[in-house]
Amino acid sequence: MDPYKQVVLAARPKGLPRVGDFRLETRPMPEPLDGEVLVATKFLSLDPYMRGRMNDAGSYAPPVNVGGVMEGEVVAEVVRSRHPSLSRGDLVRGRIGWRTHAAIAPRDLQRVETGPNPPETSLGALGMPDPDHPARVSGSRRRDARSRIGAPRPRRESMTKLKLGPLTDDKPVKVSVELRAVVHRDLIAYAEVLGRTTGQSPPEPAKLIPPMVERFMATDRAFAKACRDRIAQVGPNSAERSR
Repeated sequence: MDPYKQVVLAARPKGLPRVGDFRLETRPMPEPLDGEVLVATKFLSLDPYMRGRMNDAGSYAPPVNVGGVMEGEVVAEVVRSRHPSLSRGDLVRGRIGWRTHAAIAPRDLQRVETGPNPPETSLGALGMPDPDHPARVSGSRRRDARSRIGAPRPRRESMTKLKLGPLTDDKPVKVSVELRAVVHRDLIAYAEVLGRTTGQSPPEPAKLIPPMVERFMATDRAFAKACRDRIAQVGPNSAERSR
């Protein structure tokens, strides 16, 4: 088989990454072991969090080593399978990084099921845009959607503030919740943007969940109306006792 290609971190960037900070390598095509599949990348999501992974600094996730393959999630097609759960031609999503092919176990992959939508939307309908460079999202369809649908209109305001502000130093709260991989990735990116916006260190992604839920409920008009209707039906005193 033809060799595959991958992009590795050649040097830690100072400021904006430059071409010289990366290196394109060619390697022999990997052979999947028993229980693995060989996948070919179709779409790679390029996201703002990747810039933080290029730094050798303390963070919520370890940095990419110099000489290591750049971090990234892809939509890929199974080209050879040695596992009964996946067949040739299946579309999957996984974190194989900036490479054209990879031999990987199915437990590290998720099937792509987007219905009538393009398969790349499984990486996020609009990707994870950089606030300073909105065009840097994965996929031409998302760039087009961002520019046509998300662009500011006359007499309208474009959203420039996050719904969350600086997190207060509150008592630790244990949260046990299962998140889809794409939601967890977006949560990590939100923490990065929040830290940059507030001038604080990026918070632990799990600490974002309680204030996000609180904010969501506080701004849900249908929920507020339902609460008012309930109070009107049972009376304010009954509502207070039920809390």
